[in-house]
Amino acid sequence: IFFSFILILSIPSIFDYKKLQSDIEKQIESDFKISIINTANIEYRFIPSPHLVIAKSELYLGNTNERKISDLKNVKIFISLFQLYNNKRVDIKKIKFSNENLYFNKDSLINFLNHLNSKNTKPLLIDKSKFFYLSGKEEVTTIAQIKKLRYDINDKTKQKKFKIKGKLFDTDFDFKWNKEKNENNSNFKIKFKNPNITFENYLKIE
Repeated sequence: IFFSFILILSIPSIFDYKKLQSDIEKQIESDFKISIINTANIEYRFIPSPHLVIAKSELYLGNTNERKISDLKNVKIFISLFQLYNNKRVDIKKIKFSNENLYFNKDSLINFLNHLNSKNTKPLLIDKSKFFYLSGKEEVTTIAQIKKLRYDINDKTKQKKFKIKGKLFDTDFDFKWNKEKNENNSNFKIKFKNPNITFENYLKIE
């Protein structure tokens, strides 16, 4: 039984994912309202759970006419094995980035805030990455280390949540944001490990 189970999990590794490349990119845009394009070298892995690894790709918040956020490496796309077997299509459950550098300027940051307020997404996870904020002269002015980030919407309650644990200005912080279904207002809370830094101090630094 054990070896049969392993065999079932490993069979998708022989599929030709290059043929599904366009479908995967369209599915990401539909489910996450972001663009991951120019994907290359897609491989299947089943540990710890069935997923695809995209060796190289480019990340945009909206369409590709906007500013590129990152050149991604080894993005993990967690999928439904049932859909892959029966329908030969990729049904994405969640996406995970690790050890990435993400670049934002004023316009792309506004686009991200609009994404939070108006668009729905399946779970998006980011671990051990860095956010860079660029000035109008394309110079890095702020760097935030992201230990863990989760951005998703609860299918039952329709509550959208955005959580970050990271470090900013050499201080650990915990940021939580949520928005209820059909409500214009959102709630957020930010907690710094250093008791001498408050949200008001943070605004002054910004």
